[in-house]
Amino acid sequence: MIPLWQKRLHQGARLLGWVAGVALISLAVLMALAQLLLPTLASHPEWVASQLSAKLQRPVTFQSLKGYAQPAGPLFVMRDVTIGSNDGGVPLHIPETELKLDFGGWLLPGRHLLNMRARGLQLDMSRDVDGAWHLNGIGLAGGEARQKPAFGQLSVGLWLRDVRLDITDNRMGKHYTLLADQLRLSRQGRRIRVGALLRREGVPGQLRGAGNFSDDGADGKLWISGTGIDFRAISSDIDMGGYTAESGSGSFESWLDWRDARIVRSLTRLHVAQLSITNPDGARAAVAALDGLAELAVRDDGYTLRWASDDGGAVAASLRGLGTDQAQAEVKARHLQLAPLAPWLALKPQLSPALAQWVGSGKPRGEISQAQLRWNHAEGLQMLQVSFDGLAIDPVGKLPGVDGLHG
Repeated sequence: MIPLWQKRLHQGARLLGWVAGVALISLAVLMALAQLLLPTLASHPEWVASQLSAKLQRPVTFQSLKGYAQPAGPLFVMRDVTIGSNDGGVPLHIPETELKLDFGGWLLPGRHLLNMRARGLQLDMSRDVDGAWHLNGIGLAGGEARQKPAFGQLSVGLWLRDVRLDITDNRMGKHYTLLADQLRLSRQGRRIRVGALLRREGVPGQLRGAGNFSDDGADGKLWISGTGIDFRAISSDIDMGGYTAESGSGSFESWLDWRDARIVRSLTRLHVAQLSITNPDGARAAVAALDGLAELAVRDDGYTLRWASDDGGAVAASLRGLGTDQAQAEVKARHLQLAPLAPWLALKPQLSPALAQWVGSGKPRGEISQAQLRWNHAEGLQMLQVSFDGLAIDPVGKLPGVDGLHG
C-alpha cells in the first residue's frame, strides 16, 4: 500500500508539470499572435509609442515605424525617436534605432525583453569645476543642458555603433573626443554590464573595456586594455592629477575591483618602451622598458604592493597603519633589476629637486639578488638583509655617479 504522503507528492508533481506545460503553451501562443499581429502594430505607431512610454515611464514619439517578424519576437525600425523627460529636462533624440522585443527575456536570465540598436550617435559628457562628472545627453556637444535617461528596473540591452563621445573638462579648460566603434550596455535588475571598443580621435591605438557594476556605482569590476598606444598622445589634455606622460608606447591590460565606491584592488600588465612621466612638481622619471605585472591591494589598515617582471624578478611590500603609531612595513625581493623601477622614486612628492633629478635621470641600474626588510614605528628598523650586484648610477648635476658596486 502506497503511503498517503507519497500519493500527495505524486499529485503535486503532476500539478506542477501541468502548470508548466500550460505556461509554455500560453507563451508559444502569445509569441505566435505577436508575429501575426506585427503588421497591425506597425500600422498603429501611436499605440506602440504609448506602450513604450509606459515601459520606459517617459513619453516616447517617433516619425516612422516599420515592423519585421523574427522567431524570438518582433523587430521594429524607428526613425527620429524622441524620449522625453518627466522633470522638464532636455529630451533624448535618436536619429534611427532598432527595437527588438525578445520574449525569451521573460524566461532566460541571459536575454533581455527590450533590445535597442543604434549607430551614429553623439554623446556629451562634462566635468564641473568642482570635479563632478555628468552625462549631458545625446547630440549636445558642449551644451549646458542635461538629459537624464533611465529605464527603471526594466531588463534592457543596448547595442551602439560609431558613437562619438565629446568630453568637456571645465576644471581643466579642455575638450577632447573619444570614438566608440562599438558600445554594449546591458541592465538586469541592479547590475549593469558594459563593453566597448574605444579610440581617441586622431590618435593611434585602440582601447577595449568591459565592466560589471551595481546600478549605484558602489561596487563593480572593470577590465581595460590598450594596444599600439602612444601614451603622450592619448593622455593629452586629460587630467591625470598633475602627472604628464612625455613619451612612451606599447600595450597594457588592467583589472580593477572596487567596493563602497573606492578601488580595493588593481592588477596591471605592462609592455611599454621609452616611458617618461613628470609629476606636478616637474620631477621626471624615464625608463627604457617596463615589462611585467603590478598589483595594488587596499585593505582597511594599509596596502600591499607586488611587482613581477618578465625576466623573473619580483618584489612584495606590505604597508600598514601609515601615519600612525602602529605603522609597520615589510619588504621582500629577489632577482630584482633596478633599471625599470628605481627611476620612479623621483616622482615621490616633496623629494628634493636635486635628488629627484639624480634618481630620475641618472639611469640607476643593477640587481638586488635578495632582500628582506622589516620596520615598525615603535622599534624602527628591525631587520635588513640584502645582497646586490652591479649597482650603478650616472652623475647628474652636483651628485656623483657610482659604478660596479656589489656586496
